[in-house]
Amino acid sequence: MITLTVNGKAQPYSGDPEVPLLWFLRENLGLKGTKFGCGVGLCGICTVLLDGEANHACMVPVGRAANKQVVTIEGLVEQNHPLLHAWIEQQVPQCGYCQPGQIMTAAALLQQYPDPREDQIDSAMSTVLCRCGTYQRIRRAIHRAVQLTDKDSAELIPANGASTPGEDQQGIRLDEWIRIAPDGMVTVEINHAEMGQGVLTGLAMLVAEELDVDLARVRTVFAPFAPVYRNPLFNEQTTGGSTSVRGEWQRLRQAGARARWRLIEAAAQAWQVAPGECRTENAVVYHDLSGRSVGYGE
Repeated sequence: MITLTVNGKAQPYSGDPEVPLLWFLRENLGLKGTKFGCGVGLCGICTVLLDGEANHACMVPVGRAANKQVVTIEGLVEQNHPLLHAWIEQQVPQCGYCQPGQIMTAAALLQQYPDPREDQIDSAMSTVLCRCGTYQRIRRAIHRAVQLTDKDSAELIPANGASTPGEDQQGIRLDEWIRIAPDGMVTVEINHAEMGQGVLTGLAMLVAEELDVDLARVRTVFAPFAPVYRNPLFNEQTTGGSTSVRGEWQRLRQAGARARWRLIEAAAQAWQVAPGECRTENAVVYHDLSGRSVGYGE
């Protein structure tokens, strides 16, 4: 009989001690947050903590985990860990499949380095494969988690009850695609499914470039069912055939350009100047002749 401590609870096991820990977690305990990946310890998707260190659960026999503290992604939820809030706030997940492994690896990193440098983050997180290319967002989320660690956990909304921001936070709707909040955060409606192909990033980039705003200030939400959100190449609201960027290239760029011009016009009207005298840069409207400027949120 082997006893493992998983997320603070003693768990007896009387089977083959060479069975991978991953199987025990998923099949015996029903903890499905730790995902199946490559099965040979290369992708890092199944990462869990053993006495605070990141380990690939597919490569750890149950016998080796005996008398160790095993923590899975479910354990971080129970702890209301700041990483979970940072991940949601920075909109890291796209397809989301690798994210439990990413978060567990980040948790081990923060135990070793409470305020890690960029190179320490890159070295640790490169051990988990992300085909959606979310490493830039992951880096921001880890830095954000460091800031949130100083907060009383009671101030943090439970991560498993988190939702997308409310209408007041998402701001003024400029059209069916774009909203801008008072703090300058831009929300873009995305009418295609994210399955790891990078749609959330690619389509948001189309808007960000024309709107002249840093991509880090753009959040995405999935569009509701409506005719306006139909894939123009199929005339139905669907995703497939490598058509997401190709189909939305023109109208999302136009939406970003229209929104930018409406902001210029609003600033020009407030200043009683010609819109053609104004310019934008990084989410700010400028009137160089008078030295005035105003952020998009304002």
